[in-house]
Amino acid sequence: MGAVIGAIFVIMLVLGLIGLIGEKLNTKEWRPFLGIFLIAGMIAVMGGVLSLAIADIGPVFFAIAKWVAIVGAVLLCLRIIAKIATNFFSP
Repeated sequence: MGAVIGAIFVIMLVLGLIGLIGEKLNTKEWRPFLGIFLIAGMIAVMGGVLSLAIADIGPVFFAIAKWVAIVGAVLLCLRIIAKIATNFFSP
């Protein structure tokens, strides 16, 4: 589960850097994805904290965080593919 939290953290850092650096970039496009990964990170951290009190609940939160991160990554990849396709096929 550490890999899931690590991947979520790296994606959040990359999207955060895009938001900070990019004046010419359209950062409004990437903000929803950063929000999705922040939610996934929050769910994973809640699972880690709650697993200290209740041993059986941690894996449930990690599974939910993993699925939220997967959905966010798929949506991000589809958005990047659509952006490349519009740049490639536009006259």
